[in-house]
Amino acid sequence: MDFKRLGKRIREVRKQKGLTQEKLAELIGMSTNHISHIESGLTKLSLETLVSICNALDTTPDNLMWDSVNNTQENIKGEIGKLLKSASHDDLLLITKVIKAILDK
Repeated sequence: MDFKRLGKRIREVRKQKGLTQEKLAELIGMSTNHISHIESGLTKLSLETLVSICNALDTTPDNLMWDSVNNTQENIKGEIGKLLKSASHDDLLLITKVIKAILDK
């Protein structure tokens, strides 16, 4: 398990939700310092803490740990789907051309 990547994802989701480390710490009953260590990968978090963080951030463990699971076809498709959600119309057109070029080999 890469705790640095997990911490980075927790930080990203926390920021997307508009929460500070202080607010997240308050929501799960931990210190801000502990949240900082989790987000920087310095602390290995327990399953209980991971579930508390997921509940506070309204996310799922698989959303935070997708790259720690084997890169199955479903995981890869899920990640592509997440990336495409933020793509502009022009980006989507370009991505479609690239995919077609790759698959037409």
